[in-house]
Amino acid sequence: MKKFIFQTAVFLAIALSLFVLFKFSSDYWIRKNATLNFSKKADKVVIGHSHSECAINDSKIDGLVNISQSGEAYMYTYLKTRLLLSRNEDIKTVFIEFANNQVDVHSDRKIWEKKYVLARYPAFGPFMGMKENELLIKNNFQDYSRGFSLAARRNFNFIIGGDYEYAGKMGGYKKLTKEEVGEELGVLNDEKDVDYSKNMTMSKEGLAYLDKTLALCEENDVKVYLIRSPLHSKYPGFKNEEFYQQVLKSRYADLELLDFKDFPLEDLEYADLQHLNYRGAKKFSLFFDDILKKGLLESGNKQDFINKEMARISE
Repeated sequence: MKKFIFQTAVFLAIALSLFVLFKFSSDYWIRKNATLNFSKKADKVVIGHSHSECAINDSKIDGLVNISQSGEAYMYTYLKTRLLLSRNEDIKTVFIEFANNQVDVHSDRKIWEKKYVLARYPAFGPFMGMKENELLIKNNFQDYSRGFSLAARRNFNFIIGGDYEYAGKMGGYKKLTKEEVGEELGVLNDEKDVDYSKNMTMSKEGLAYLDKTLALCEENDVKVYLIRSPLHSKYPGFKNEEFYQQVLKSRYADLELLDFKDFPLEDLEYADLQHLNYRGAKKFSLFFDDILKKGLLESGNKQDFINKEMARISE
């Protein structure tokens, strides 16, 4: 019996070792052969979570590609940017979504919570270093293990199918057709006297990866702008606006924020209080394209430029 148990243990150890070896070997092969061919020529890219994913219809903007993805934490933004800049020398400008729900410590959970690990790790595992793997193992070993297994199977399918193209796996504009602002306003708890800023702690891991992304862009002579996509005036996330501004001024004072939170839209142009539907996305994207062509990025005071243009279309 002891011999059987020993032999079984040895067999399982060997099988596990071979599985892990295959996973990391296939990671290397995919990382080496990954390509990034967008459907159009672009020198600008937008990266972020669902706010920019749903707000920026890149088919309406010349020379710009949107690779935002719902729920994207800044760790994945970093991995995505590193791959992008290593495969595309044409990119000269990167817009990174910087929203109210990305600055406090609770946003770090989007790195390792179950649904994010299972959704992100299979695609981005090949581009993770030791630090990223350790971070996931430390905070959620169980789902990391499941993601590891899913990633190995996905790697196998990619290699067998010769599928090394990552342009379609990194995100993109998401067309929303719903109109749920009225429903959300109907159940909104209007806590006028609540100041969430007083009880908030700055994101540790997320903002650290944003810093790494900024440094990476600087190393590659790529200009970076933070961007805040249009948001409904009743968006609950504004309750931490004071804290948001504190983080912005204390940590990113040298960066320019292109703030479109007050972009004029009707309720029917929102999918909900924090996302635009396709109507709103079309209107905003055409506006963004227009002000880029008018010289937004060459202007001295970019926010003043934006505010004047938003006021003009509101008349």
